[in-house]
Amino acid sequence: NLYHLNEYVIVKSTRNTDDEGGTSLVERVAKGEQKPTWFVSHQWAERIKDFIACLEQHARDRGLSEETTYYWVCAYANNQHDLDAEMGEKIEDSSFHRTIEEEGIEGIVAVLGRDGGAFSRMWCILEMYMAVASGRAKLFDAYALLPSGKAVGLCDGVVHIDTTTGTGTLASRKAKREAEFPGALLDAALGVKSASAHASKKKDKEAIVAYIGEAQLRVLDATLAATFSSSRLAELMRTGTLEELQRFIEPLRASRLRKLNLVIDTSTRARLDPAEAARALGEALPDTLEEIRLEDVHPAVVDGVCRVLRNGRVRVLELPGVGNLSGDIFARLMAAVKHSASTLQSLNLDSCGLALADVHALAAVLPKLKNLRELRLPNNDLGDEGAIALAPA
Repeated sequence: NLYHLNEYVIVKSTRNTDDEGGTSLVERVAKGEQKPTWFVSHQWAERIKDFIACLEQHARDRGLSEETTYYWVCAYANNQHDLDAEMGEKIEDSSFHRTIEEEGIEGIVAVLGRDGGAFSRMWCILEMYMAVASGRAKLFDAYALLPSGKAVGLCDGVVHIDTTTGTGTLASRKAKREAEFPGALLDAALGVKSASAHASKKKDKEAIVAYIGEAQLRVLDATLAATFSSSRLAELMRTGTLEELQRFIEPLRASRLRKLNLVIDTSTRARLDPAEAARALGEALPDTLEEIRLEDVHPAVVDGVCRVLRNGRVRVLELPGVGNLSGDIFARLMAAVKHSASTLQSLNLDSCGLALADVHALAAVLPKLKNLRELRLPNNDLGDEGAIALAPA
């Protein structure tokens, strides 16, 4: 692991010849400038082989180029001979915080370890907070290794591999890929207690807790739980009890989640009333959502979606297979869409039971959606007349 590598390789190979101090490993071996594009959040106790496997899979999943993508890893980027200087006097001065704040950083990828140890490390908690609960516009991906040695990730939104492999909608491809994520780590995320995480130095934990704040630590716990539990939530909406569903829905309600991707498997027998499950989900949708992808969910979820739309920040709205949206419910949805007119870029209403009568409500909204780049309406009964009515809009 990195403790071994640091002791036997990094420190020894980066020490100055006069035995006074030294440099970071990156400074010692790099041939040129390497501006980081992804920050890696991780614990040092994981096996280096596992760590590399996770980052290699992350690069493949996102279609990243080896020539232009650089991962910032503290063990290699920090000067291990002068960690006090790397940490600074305040959290904002630390190399971790400064790197995440750099404009070129696209996001944070968390390598969780086989046992989810990253959830118990205070510096990892800080990094996850900056990614998912602080309001920063950074992507957040999380990767883990399966017993087979294969790495699998939960990614922020639809990624490259979802667009190039598999069949079905992008949301369903993403859901199928992420369904392999270890269930034990999903459970660990659901039970995260950030305030109980530890750091090697007591003062570091105290500084991080003071920086985030106890109230925001609870928000972080809920956001992490919501981020990691979407695949389990989709399953429970079909096969669970209302009590089981609520256990997963409550963190969603208290979270600052920005993207939600749920695909309901309608081939399984429904144990819970679909309308009741969808209504519970809709009521729990957080106002912070910017991307909403709900596939084959009962239309009872729409009132919750409308509430989020009225906050004016939704960029992606995909509701393929969401029952019969025709009539009054569609009119309410379009009225809510107007509130996100300046942000909405993608609208997918595939197989929503729309009829010719719904065209007028849609046509009235479309001219206001100045940033709309994609509109999908297949498998609706609009006909040629509907297409003609929509064309001018």
